Amino acid sequence: MGALYVNMFNGWCFTTNSSSCKGGRIVLAWNPNAFTLSVLKVTSQLIHYLVCPKSGSVDFCSTFVYAFNQSKEREDLWRDLCGLGIGVHKPWIVLGDFNCVLNIDERVGAPVRHHSMVAFRNCVDICGLEDVKAAGHFYTWSNKQAGEARVFSKIDRVMANDLWFQNYPNAEAGFLFEGEYDHCPIVLAVYPCDNIVKKPFRYFAMWKYAEGYTDLVKVNWSKGVVGTLMYQVVQKLKRMKGVFKELNRTGFNDIHAADIKAKQDLDLCQKNLHLAPGDSELADREVEAAKRYKLMHVAYISFLKQKAKEAWAKDGDENSSLFHKSIRARIIHNTVHAIHDMHGKWVCDPTSV
Repeated sequence: MGALYVNMFNGWCFTTNSSSCKGGRIVLAWNPNAFTLSVLKVTSQLIHYLVCPKSGSVDFCSTFVYAFNQSKEREDLWRDLCGLGIGVHKPWIVLGDFNCVLNIDERVGAPVRHHSMVAFRNCVDICGLEDVKAAGHFYTWSNKQAGEARVFSKIDRVMANDLWFQNYPNAEAGFLFEGEYDHCPIVLAVYPCDNIVKKPFRYFAMWKYAEGYTDLVKVNWSKGVVGTLMYQVVQKLKRMKGVFKELNRTGFNDIHAADIKAKQDLDLCQKNLHLAPGDSELADREVEAAKRYKLMHVAYISFLKQKAKEAWAKDGDENSSLFHKSIRARIIHNTVHAIHDMHGKWVCDPTSV
């Protein structure tokens, strides 16, 4: 690696898995001015390490993978990853060549071995990993054969745990053109969080639970506007936008906090009522607190469902953690960090995108 080191990575640090595999199969290089790395585990199919960015970003664990071709040989890899997943309590990203598809639609031109896919899927589920938002090519490997003998597969991927998505929501894996090679190169980019543009106005169904909502809408919509029919509609919609913004500010600005406060008030009323079960005034307060909590909780769940675009809830607690995770996933999926311009160049400046 002498020439490669001098020409491309002069001053960088290197390590390989040659101690676990003759000749080595994975080369890990990093810039010591940007990162401090601690190698934690090395096998013939992975290098697992802790990354401490010198920029002040959150420390994370990373695992580079180069899986063996045979499914039997990959069993050790799945076992090692599951073991790492149990012990990782930091953001964790796993990337590389897994030599196996995760879903049935990730191979074209050749059959998918179901048992191999299931073993990979079980490993991913146990580790709590999900694909990082991807850009570029869907299929990451080709056998380079001509005509009907050509096979495409998605065997290279970038996956991460929930803590990674919480701390690095703007990460994106770019799968580039493979050129004369059989695999697509992967570039993992973490874009600045300040690339977020102003959000457009959106109507939330939770507002309809506000007291006097129907009258509020009727009064403001019925106010006269002079002009063509289309002009009248546009002006009324603009007026309603301001009305809804004010309604949100006064009653729904922090719906989660309002939901928690209503529940705490109900708990306090019920606690006092249990201490004085014959107190009719406390009983009346408990009824009102229950109504208030029901109103706030229904509004909160409506907000979560709309943000997550899910129409269902699980068990009695509505599984709020699931909704929050789904909301975060949709935000990540809908955010565009970079595009190809008309000249085929990647553009990542937020104003140009």
